[in-house]
Amino acid sequence: MPCALIAIGGNALLKDPFDGSLSGQYQTIAKTAKKIVNLIKHGIDVIITHGNGPQVGYALYRSNLAQDKVPVLPFDYAVADTQGVIGYMFVNALDNELQKCNLKHKAMCLMTRVLVDKDDSAFLHQDKPVGPYLEDGLIAKYKEQYNWNFIQDTHGLRRAVASPSPLEVIEEPTIRKLHKEGFIVICCGGGGVPVIKDENGDYSGVGAVVDKDRTSSLLARQLSCDYLVIPTSVPKVCINFGKENQETLDEINISQAKEYIEQGQFAKGSMLPKIEAILDYVTEVDGKGIICSIDDFDNAILHGSGTTFKR
Repeated sequence: MPCALIAIGGNALLKDPFDGSLSGQYQTIAKTAKKIVNLIKHGIDVIITHGNGPQVGYALYRSNLAQDKVPVLPFDYAVADTQGVIGYMFVNALDNELQKCNLKHKAMCLMTRVLVDKDDSAFLHQDKPVGPYLEDGLIAKYKEQYNWNFIQDTHGLRRAVASPSPLEVIEEPTIRKLHKEGFIVICCGGGGVPVIKDENGDYSGVGAVVDKDRTSSLLARQLSCDYLVIPTSVPKVCINFGKENQETLDEINISQAKEYIEQGQFAKGSMLPKIEAILDYVTEVDGKGIICSIDDFDNAILHGSGTTFKR
């Protein structure tokens, strides 16, 4: 059976950018579960990865607010924390939907670590937005109190942290085994918990967030998935975005994509890393990379909506 790895963004799990409630996130995940199960009904095996940018920031925000009562949550622990919470919501939503459709598949969330290089230059340039949008007064306070960095995102300023490149999905053999046994595996949450390895081979966590699209691309290559799907807030990739001559792309090959990247067609903080992740995948695996709307990723696989990347 063909296998699709679907990389769902942390922002896509929110009802809106300013609603970080768990109930709101579960409602969104329940809708997403219907699309995942639709793919399964059509004979597509599915592996789910997800982001956690807003969620890990909320966890750390809560932790810092309560620091006079309980110990502050280390960053790598916060990534693992949100893996569990989001994975729990996915497992419940998927199992509920599978039962409604009389399907015998089961979902499983797997805590996943990703190996990174302790000397990655990303640790010197903190540019990955996490957490909620904050008011100016709180930004000044947290800069002074915690020495946080901030970056301009779509709707305002958010905390910024390092985002090193993933070198290895450590739990890949377990993901492969579970997938072969018929589980819908939810893994690599937040891009995976970033860890480094010392000279003795011991692992330890680091304070960073790995880009979930890059990790998803790495895992899709390791597993030779037939599809790598990255849902976004737009239905298709565009060139000349926001201009009078804006053009949507139905299909694109590697050389065309590289040419558009050289032209600066894709924004560095949004579409560019998604396209780079897709290109890494289609360069190595004879599969289809798809960028599409979060509301339509099942149709993108089954009926060809969205933008398809091929060799």
